[in-house]
Amino acid sequence: MPHRLLHVELPLHPGWEAIDPIRVVVLACVNAIFSNGALASAVGVVTAELLENAVKFGRWAAARPGQFLLHVDGDDAHVEIEVSNPVAPDDENVERLVAELARIAGSPSPEQAYSRRVRGVVLGQPASGLGLARAAHEGGCDLSAELRGNMLCVRAVTRRLAPPGPTPAPA
Repeated sequence: MPHRLLHVELPLHPGWEAIDPIRVVVLACVNAIFSNGALASAVGVVTAELLENAVKFGRWAAARPGQFLLHVDGDDAHVEIEVSNPVAPDDENVERLVAELARIAGSPSPEQAYSRRVRGVVLGQPASGLGLARAAHEGGCDLSAELRGNMLCVRAVTRRLAPPGPTPAPA
């Protein structure tokens, strides 16, 4: 059974201004525990991407304090990042998120899923899903989502403790 090395749980305010400071704190915590700058950077990227999606798509008008949560757990095998936010019962953004996660999971590799999304953006397609594909590839994470009542919980779990670096630019 893996040994827990890191546990962070933060109730958050749903504002853009909070994302970067939280990313930096998570990056510092992961680096301090695992002494792995590449892992810390990757977990920081994933944390920021998940927080940005939650701020952008959360249903904040009816939100109560404590409904926007960040959980980060780490053990000697994986780091798990989970962001929870309120959503409307029939929110089409939830369907789009689930479809994007299925597209990423169905791709030959997370790198190819990310590359396809980047190419689409370059060709003028909406950037929707780019951050999730980036989290899967650059963060070295498997992504999932679960509805718990009116809360959407998006989880990223590292596939390994040494994620790949950024995708190099084509020659």
